[in-house]
Amino acid sequence: MKVARRLIRARRGVAALEFALVMPVLLIMLGGVVDFGLVMLARSQLASAVTQGAEYAMATGSSVSPSSIRTMVQSASPLAGVTATVTPSSGAACYCVTGTPLALSSHICTSACPDGSSPGVYLTIKAQYTYQPILPFYSALAATTLSEQAQVRLQ
Repeated sequence: MKVARRLIRARRGVAALEFALVMPVLLIMLGGVVDFGLVMLARSQLASAVTQGAEYAMATGSSVSPSSIRTMVQSASPLAGVTATVTPSSGAACYCVTGTPLALSSHICTSACPDGSSPGVYLTIKAQYTYQPILPFYSALAATTLSEQAQVRLQ
């Protein structure tokens, strides 16, 4: 009887037991916060790379090649495995701006657009990156394929 009473009153191992029960939950929460932060960092770096590609295209003008823009986007990003696409793939082309948000319809550069405005030479730059999460279940909670794009008027 005395042994049972002593065990009931003993509180030495309670903190260690509580720590052992709570610690896995806290580590999973911490891992989720870190994954979320790393995704936001990757998205920011991807947007910066697309912006640098757009600035390069604007500085070069209508003679810019899609392959040089892709190279610029990929080299401007510190992320490994960034894929960049430039539309149209043959280079800059004439478009009329139609609707909001900015929608482009193909047009001939020598004539005016249907609304009377002049056509512009546009490129669309798009980059994608697949984030590899620290915690395997993060990809079930949020999208891990990040995508950014920019439309650039060259003239």
